[in-house]
Amino acid sequence: MPGWAFFELLMLWAAIAYTIANFRRVSKPAAYLLLPYIAWVTFAGYLNFVIWQMN
Repeated sequence: MPGWAFFELLMLWAAIAYTIANFRRVSKPAAYLLLPYIAWVTFAGYLNFVIWQMN
């Protein structure tokens, strides 16, 4: 069910973005350490979307 997986990745992406925004108020280095994580989730979302569209 790639469509459902893509939706879950979007929710995860939003949660990470929210966490980064809140961490930035407390500690900028902590927020910056989450950037590779959101980049990875973005890449995984792209791959998932392409596979979903090809099937």
